[in-house]
Amino acid sequence: NMQECLPDADYWVLFKERKSGSHLPFELNESWLNRTPIKNNRSLSALTSLIVYRSLTLRKYDLVISSSHNFSHTVKLPRSRNAKYISYVYTPSRTLWLPSIDKRLKFNDKLDYARPVLQKIDRRFGNHVDSIAAISENVAERIDKFWNRNSIVIYPPVEVENLMKMDKTFLTLPFGKQEYIVSAGRFVEYKNHEDRKSTRLNSSH
Repeated sequence: NMQECLPDADYWVLFKERKSGSHLPFELNESWLNRTPIKNNRSLSALTSLIVYRSLTLRKYDLVISSSHNFSHTVKLPRSRNAKYISYVYTPSRTLWLPSIDKRLKFNDKLDYARPVLQKIDRRFGNHVDSIAAISENVAERIDKFWNRNSIVIYPPVEVENLMKMDKTFLTLPFGKQEYIVSAGRFVEYKNHEDRKSTRLNSSH
């Protein structure tokens, strides 16, 4: 993981989830957003992060690596403007670019008027990034489409050797020989697990 590759690095987050992070073998530095009530509102904290990432710290770095699914790719530190910036992107913000598949923000519909402006800010604030890596081919296509940037695909690591050593007997399904759908992911609305099930059921008639 990143901590093993860069054991002496500083790690920054907007704020820590109090139920997690205590087991980590390294310290997480929190932004000034942690000292405000905004952190209790995920919608506001996500949008405010565009400002926070521009004022995260006054420390000076030669290399800044962001791990981004929302706006952390926009991080640009006041005293590290000559640093090399690298971003590993899980996806450009679905709230801004793909609102039809992710409606978790409470005021998502109200963003319709502001969305074009926020899209320009999101794109412009990431122009300084020197290199972008995408988690998948699909995300690389989004980066090209929405940000007009090239990226390389680096798939998330999988410990294949451990999978090969697993006992396969528990993988045997007890329903006989028939077709199955396997959908893996968090049970959040935009993953559309139910839609996949419905689509398969409809196509079988």
